[in-house]
Amino acid sequence: KFYDESFPKWLQNPANADYKLAKMYVSERFGDTTESKKQKEQKDDHDNKSDKKVNRSPASLPAPDIYSEKHLIGLNLDEQEWVKMGQKSMKALLRELESNEGDWQEKQAEGSTRVLGGNIPGVSYKAFKGMGMIQASPTRLFNLIYDAKLTSDWDSNKKVYKVVNVLGPHFDVVYVQTNKIGPISSRDQCKVRVWKRYKGGFAVASCSVNVKDYKPISGVVRAATAPGDGLILLPVAGRPGVTAMTNLMVSDIKGWVPRSVVDMTVGGAILKFYRETLPKTLKKYQSSITEESARDYINHLLNRKHDIRH
Repeated sequence: KFYDESFPKWLQNPANADYKLAKMYVSERFGDTTESKKQKEQKDDHDNKSDKKVNRSPASLPAPDIYSEKHLIGLNLDEQEWVKMGQKSMKALLRELESNEGDWQEKQAEGSTRVLGGNIPGVSYKAFKGMGMIQASPTRLFNLIYDAKLTSDWDSNKKVYKVVNVLGPHFDVVYVQTNKIGPISSRDQCKVRVWKRYKGGFAVASCSVNVKDYKPISGVVRAATAPGDGLILLPVAGRPGVTAMTNLMVSDIKGWVPRSVVDMTVGGAILKFYRETLPKTLKKYQSSITEESARDYINHLLNRKHDIRH
């Protein structure tokens, strides 16, 4: 009754200053409501007038389509391909996480956190899926995880983690080199990253790309990440300040490591990330990463221009 009667009626009230924002949210989440052409024209007219009266920061508005041909202007052929790979990875990530299909099997669990192992279409090796509740808003958590400089400071698994090419507001390329984890030696790779708003929270996807300036290093195994790797951060209804986080790890670490060792080591690392690393890190940055500063960071991302940082 709420969605069929009360909420649609509230949305149609032109006195609501956030009418357009709410309508776009509900349309994205539940599908567009049925209305006549005349009603649409009247609402569009009201929306245009409201936009002139209500001042909203970019971070408070739903993001437009993150990829179109205009995003390729000014990029060389390699960079254009990276953007397309990023978009492909985002589609694969959301398709896999929204389908709830596949032969996923629980590998480890503790409290509300679960680590699953399974296979996804087009990938020959096992993927891992982590799921859990995090005591932080999606905005603060996104800031903590996506900001490469912050990640380099708190993520002990990463020896090097830096942005090497900004492709636009929603796309960039990072170089990552890991520290040794148990019996698994250091790995490295370049990855294109893409982020977008998603169901009131955020989605981040990535996959490997070849950057000519970053050749394999002696003693470090070059890993590979297939499209579909990433995470989603969603708000939890009735629990403000809590995020439902799901991440999909689709990385082939390469090298001569037994599959059983990989399963145990990677599964344990994901569980530790949810249960220990994130809570400890959020406490460390409790005063420096606020809702306001996190929104400022998102606005910074939205204003990024093409920038090579080798």
